[in-house]
Amino acid sequence: MFQPKYSPILNEKNLAQDMHIPKDLGESNIFVRNEVKRIADSLRPGIILTNEIIEILIESLTEFLDEVIVKTVKVTKHRKGLRVEKRDVKYVIERYFNIHQQYEIEDFWY
Repeated sequence: MFQPKYSPILNEKNLAQDMHIPKDLGESNIFVRNEVKRIADSLRPGIILTNEIIEILIESLTEFLDEVIVKTVKVTKHRKGLRVEKRDVKYVIERYFNIHQQYEIEDFWY
């Protein structure tokens, strides 16, 4: 019988830990490093990032995502939801981080 890995009950600590990128940035995280380089290059073509800068960016992004996840789960619980929805994430990013989207993201973009 299939047992889900996670309980349907929202738990911000579990979500934040599951989404956390390990601090060991060795061979296993080449994908993460390459993605950071790709995104930086798309924002500023020709930019050169040292390994130290990439590590700082990954750590900062990880902390930001952890905060977004924790706050989003709290918002979802407050509205008595069982699942995090796009509107929860959008609310948190706009309300707590003052980041406003310039365009609408489709519900099933993934």
